[in-house]
Amino acid sequence: KAARDFPLALGFVLSPDQSEAPSGVPILMRGSPTFGPLWSVAGAVGPHTMLMDAANGLGTLSLPGDADGTVRRVPLLVLVGDTLRPGIAAEAVRLARQASTYLIQSNPLRLGAATSTYSAADVLAGDIDAQELTGSIILVGSSAPELGGLRTTAMDPLTPSVQIHSHAVRQMLDGRVPRSLAPK
Repeated sequence: KAARDFPLALGFVLSPDQSEAPSGVPILMRGSPTFGPLWSVAGAVGPHTMLMDAANGLGTLSLPGDADGTVRRVPLLVLVGDTLRPGIAAEAVRLARQASTYLIQSNPLRLGAATSTYSAADVLAGDIDAQELTGSIILVGSSAPELGGLRTTAMDPLTPSVQIHSHAVRQMLDGRVPRSLAPK
C-alpha cells in the first residue's frame, strides 16, 4: 500500500559476482563534469521484480569502508559495469524533489531541508503523529546486528547503515557537499 501512495526507492547491493546493472532512471550529463574515483563493480543484486514493479526508484545501499573498515563517505553515484547508478540517498532526494532524471553538470547541486529519526516500533504503535511524516523522506532500515546493517564510522563503531544514508540525504538537502582535501 505504501508503494502505491508514496514515492518508493528500493535498494540494490553491489556484487562483483554479478554481471548486470540494475535498471533505473537516466543520468544525463551537461558540460564536462569531473568525478573522483567512482566505486566500480561488475554487477549488482536488486530487489525482487514484484517489489521493483511498485517502486519509483532504485539506489545502491552498499557503503565502502576504508582500509580500517570505517565508513567515511557515502557513494552518491557508483559505476555498475559501464552504467552510472545513484546511491539510495541521491535517489531518495530525487523522488522527494519529483525529478524524472538526474542531470549532472559542472556546477554543484543546491537543495534545502532537514531530517529526523524515528523508531519503527513507535511508528507502528501509532506513537508518531502521521502529520510529522507528511512530505518527509523516509528511509527504512535496521540496526539489528544479525542483519549486517551496522558499520564502523568516525562517530560510532556501530552505526546503522540507514543512519549513514540519512546523513547523506541531510547533507544533500542542506547543500553541503564534502570534498577531499588535496595533500599539500
